[in-house]
Formats: sequence, structure tokens, C-alpha cells
Amino acid sequence: MLYSRYTELDRQLRTLLSRAAEDARKRDFMAFELQELQEAHLVSGEGEILQQEIHLLQNSESIFNNLASAYEIVSGSEYAALPALKQASDQVGDTGEFSPELEALGQRLSGLYYELEDAASEIRRFRDRITFSPEELDQKLERLDLLNRLMTKHGKSIEELIEYMDELTDRLSDIDDISDRSAALEKELKQTGIALRGACHRLSDARKHAASSLEQKISEQLSQLNFSDSRFSIDFQEADDFSADGTDLVEFMISTNRGEPLKPLSKIASGGEMSRIMLAFKKIIADYDEIPTMIFDEIDAGISGIAASVVGRKMREISGRHQIICITHLPQIAAFGDHHYRIEKTSDETSTYTSVRCLSGEEKVSEIARLLGGETITETTLASARELLEASRS
Repeated sequence: MLYSRYTELDRQLRTLLSRAAEDARKRDFMAFELQELQEAHLVSGEGEILQQEIHLLQNSESIFNNLASAYEIVSGSEYAALPALKQASDQVGDTGEFSPELEALGQRLSGLYYELEDAASEIRRFRDRITFSPEELDQKLERLDLLNRLMTKHGKSIEELIEYMDELTDRLSDIDDISDRSAALEKELKQTGIALRGACHRLSDARKHAASSLEQKISEQLSQLNFSDSRFSIDFQEADDFSADGTDLVEFMISTNRGEPLKPLSKIASGGEMSRIMLAFKKIIADYDEIPTMIFDEIDAGISGIAASVVGRKMREISGRHQIICITHLPQIAAFGDHHYRIEKTSDETSTYTSVRCLSGEEKVSEIARLLGGETITETTLASARELLEASRS
């Protein structure tokens, strides 16, 4: 948990500082853009409204003349349509008492009169509002030009520019607050690092305590595996950086001959020595190792005679808790197996085949004898094979 939190805080701080360095270079430009947009006092939909107003101003003279003429025709003189319609409505209305149809017609004319009177009032109001101001037209043209330049510059609509202003405000606020946020992250990272360092030291102490016992056990096993003059040690160094496994850099050190200094196991052990050393490790960790099956391939490399018998016996001990599969050419090791299989490779004109066959009791004796004496099997080698098998069971 501490390591995960530490790495996450470190990632956040690095990301924040990296972005801050990049944003700092852009801050002046973003501040300029924001000021420019704020001074424009953008209003959603303003562009369309301006275009309509400019179109109206550019055609104000023609609109005024048309409205003035229309008003004269409708209501502006004694002979205009409105007085004439009023007279016609009154005259038809006077005949309404003589016929329902005439009464209805009079009402229609009366309705037309009042509707036309209302239209005339609207025409007059529109006419009186029409004014032509070159200054106002210039102002609106300049305003529209400013909006168009901003939209072209940023490749955004007025509505998108308003949203962009909010985005710039937030980004500038983040840049201005970054020192406070980075300081808070650095403080938490430092506190977590102290706690993590303490946990790593406690883990290291536990490992060193276990290593002391492991050194003794490994030395005992190596002695049983014919490393009578060997010395084994576990070396600890502290890494500069944390890892999920702590800060320990662990290396196994060994000296296989009397008088020689301890050296890294990975650099000095021969193939046969490494096989026996790993067998010693497997024997010790067998109680904790959850791997159900162990495979030893060519563990007999570089050993023979008594050393091979010791290795075979040690493998038999491990087989009490794990399934052991061993590939070997040494009879001293093979004799310790509970089950024996012979692997043979054959070929025909087109392919190569490998077969695995389980050996019966006598076949087991014959195979051990073959490993002892080669292709020629005599009664002597068979007797030696039986003795070897019996000795492995004692």
C-alpha cells in the first residue's frame, strides 16, 4: 500500500510539474487571449442580430420612403383608403335594418376599417422609428468585423468562444495554483517516503534475520552434498530507489574451496556445483514452496560417483513433498527413482519420433545395468544394478 501510494504521488507530481513547465510558457499568450475575448463582451447570437440591424440601416432611406407612401395611401389625406372605407362602412351600415345580408356586410366593412386603422398606426410607428445614422452604421459594421475576426482567428463560433473563455480562465487558475498544489504533493510524497523507508528497513531486518538461519541451513545441506570446505553467505546492499520488493539488493555469495574469498554464486559456480547448490535450496524451501512438481534436467552434469549418490538421496528426500521429474544418465541418481521411464528417439525416411515407455521391475534393473556398463550387459552389471537399487531404498 505504501509503495503504491508513493509511486502514485510521484507520478502525479511529475505530471503536474511537466504540465506546469509547458503551461508556464503559454501563460502570457493565454492571458492575452482571455483579455482580448473579455474586452469583446461577447453575447450569444449577437452576430445574427448585428447583420439584421446593419441590413436595416443600409436600407433605411428606401424603407422610410416606402412606409411614408404607404401611410399616405392608407390614412394620410382626405382621399386616403381609411376615410373612404369609413364612409363606405357607415353607408352600408345604415341599410342593415332592411336586410340581414346588408347588416352582415356592414359589419364586415366595419371590421375591415378597424383592422386597416390598426395597420395604419403600425405603419406610422415603423416610419417614425426609421432613422439613418452613418455613425451608428459604422459602429455596427466595426462590431461585426471584430466578431468575424475573433471567430476566424480561433476557428470557433461566438458560443464556442464564450466556452473557450471559461476554459482559459480555468487553465490560468490551475497555473496560478500550481505552486500550492505541487507543495502539497511534495509534502505528502516526503511523508510517504519516510514511512516507506521505515517499512523497507523493517522488511530488511526481517530478511537479514531469516538470511542468518538460511545461511546455516544452506551450509549444512552443502556439506551433505560434498561441499565440505564451502562457505555460503547472503550479502545485502541498499538500493537508491524504492521498489515493490523494498530496497534490498540481495546476492548469494559462496566459496567452494578452503582459503578462497566469497564471490557471487552466479559467477563462480560450475554446472555441477550449481546443480547441487540449487538442490540444497530446493531441500530447504520444500516446506514453503507451493510448486507441486519440480523438474531437474541434466542435474548430473559435472558430477559422478559418491556425489551423484548424495544428489540422488537428496532428491528422494524432496520427493516426500513434491513430485520430482529427473532426466539423468547417472545410474547412482536413477536408482533413487520410484518410477522409471525410458525415452528413445527413432527415425524413418521422413520423420523423427520420440517415445516414452514405463519400465517394469526387471526392465528397470536392465536399464540401470546399461547405464553402468554400456551396451554389453553382463551378470556382473545386473548384480551391481540390483545392489544399487537396494542401496537407494535403505
